[in-house]
This record gives sequence, C-alpha cells and structure tokens, in this order.
Amino acid sequence: MTRTKFIAEAAKYIILAVKLNEKARKKGIPSLENELEDLDDEDLKYALRRVVDGVAPKPIDEILSNRIAFEKDEYTRRYKTILKRAALGIQEGLNSHTLFHVLVSYAGLTPDEEKVIESEFVKRDFVSEYEEGEWKGGKFVRKRKLQAPDTEE
Repeated sequence: MTRTKFIAEAAKYIILAVKLNEKARKKGIPSLENELEDLDDEDLKYALRRVVDGVAPKPIDEILSNRIAFEKDEYTRRYKTILKRAALGIQEGLNSHTLFHVLVSYAGLTPDEEKVIESEFVKRDFVSEYEEGEWKGGKFVRKRKLQAPDTEE
C-alpha cells in the first residue's frame, strides 16, 4: 500500500468509525447490525461483527493482532491496526472525540495531514446538534448545552 492510499483509506475509516461510534453510543451496539452489510472492508466488518455479537475485547484483539502480525507492508499493518482499534474503541464506548484522536495517533501523520483529516471530522459535525461551542487546538470546547427541539412522532 502506498502512503497516499494509506492516508486516504485511514481518513475514510477513521471518519466512518466515529460515525459508527456515535450511533452505538446513542442507540446501543446492537444498532450497528444494520451497518455491517454496507461495510466494504472485510477486516472492519469481521471485528464489528464480533463486537455486535458480544465477544469480549481480548479475543477480538488477539485474533486481529495475529492477522496484523502477518502483514508484510508497514502501511497495511498501520491501516489494519486503526481498524482494530476502531472496533475496540466502539466496544469500549469511547467518547467520539477521544476515539478520533486515538485512531489518528496510529497513522503517524504529519501535522498538516492530521489537520486535513480533522477538517473532515469537523465538517461532518459529529458534535451533538444540541451543543454549542467551537474547535480550539483540535478539541471541541463546549460553551453550553442547547434546548433540544420538541419533536412529534
């Protein structure tokens, strides 16, 4: 895998992981069941299937770590490590901002490359729609919680 492809794939799946994490935190891990078929990465699909099925973190980590160890290409190992950590972070219930930064830390990106991925993260607005704040130094600083609008169902 080339560095350019690695960065593109890592960014894509970091953003996806944060999106899936938000859904899991709001609706529960079983809500990810419907998302599995749409995943085009078999490693992430495998890991999340185990998470949804309630497999403990240790066997998931061990299986995926063993698979990663056999990869010869450095970028492929990093990419698969990001996917593994994404699944385990979702299972762990990490805050989405924390998950984002944990996953980015595995990529070994330059500060400029990190900024590009972070701008995608910000654009996709994973901050709750009922929070007001701003981004400072790579972190969302909450100013206040807004009143949720009344909804009729």
